[in-house]
Amino acid sequence: MKKILFICTGNTCRSPMAEGLFQKMLSENPELDAKCSSAGISAVKGQKVTPWAAEVCREVGVDISKHRARCLTMEMMEKWDLLVVMTPDQRMLLAEAGIPEEKLILLDVEDPYGGPIESYRQCRDLLTQRLRERVLVREPVEA
Repeated sequence: MKKILFICTGNTCRSPMAEGLFQKMLSENPELDAKCSSAGISAVKGQKVTPWAAEVCREVGVDISKHRARCLTMEMMEKWDLLVVMTPDQRMLLAEAGIPEEKLILLDVEDPYGGPIESYRQCRDLLTQRLRERVLVREPVEA
């Protein structure tokens, strides 16, 4: 089973949205043998997802309202097979921490935090697109 960790800054918008959206993709593609979670580089442990992140995910049938932020640790980075980051800076930070290039996937999605709900919808839609293009294609189909 492939283990995928989605990483953003605070673990209250992009990475929990990516986690929820990807879990939905996995449920729709049972041939994929993977699991996922999320964490934040600068997360405040236990913080709730932003209301608009929860709302825009709910609009597409994904419930992330129970998610609570987790801080990224070196142990997590070593344990998970793929580390999916949102920005080039996050990718560089993890590479500098010694994470092998082959474990890193860049989604290149800007943070909607503090923006209007429409920016969260755009973020959700871009995450969905990038997850299909950059993460699902890396998942081997089990025979």
